[in-house]
Amino acid sequence: MRPHSHTGTKALVPDCLSVLSINARGLNKPEKRSGALRDFHAQRASIVLIQETHFKDGSRPKLTNHHYPTGYYSDYHAGRSR
Repeated sequence: MRPHSHTGTKALVPDCLSVLSINARGLNKPEKRSGALRDFHAQRASIVLIQETHFKDGSRPKLTNHHYPTGYYSDYHAGRSR
């Protein structure tokens, strides 16, 4: 990471940005979530996009750690799961 100054503020900007997109299922289990986070870090992913996670209705499991402290979620319930 290198320091970067933009509009008077300082932030760390990665030298390389790596985006990982996966199709996952079964991340309701804590051991699968922690394993997935380890895999993301091992692949040096800067941003991870996860599709079709099949989270339980009304539940968003914690999918963060010290390497990935922030998570954003979006869901769509018009269809039915097969």
